[in-house]
Amino acid sequence: MNLSKKPLVPRKIVNVQGKLHYNESSQAWNKLKFKKELLNEFPQLKQKMSHFVYEMQYFRDPKDFEELLLRLKKGVVGLPVLMWIWEE
Repeated sequence: MNLSKKPLVPRKIVNVQGKLHYNESSQAWNKLKFKKELLNEFPQLKQKMSHFVYEMQYFRDPKDFEELLLRLKKGVVGLPVLMWIWEE
């Protein structure tokens, strides 16, 4: 994780649920739509001239995730956004 990036930090806990949709025009699962609750918490995401990047990590087992948690406790990395993907 690159520490030169400035993480967005919420003022409160944000808990939203949504769905993943297939985009017919691009024939891909390539769009993530943010819910209103998330956009209200981070209004800078609405600014069209701003640029944001993301990093996604998907751990294969709890041990690897625990290593990240230890780094979080030491302040080595910023707080992540947790996202669970469920099949309906």
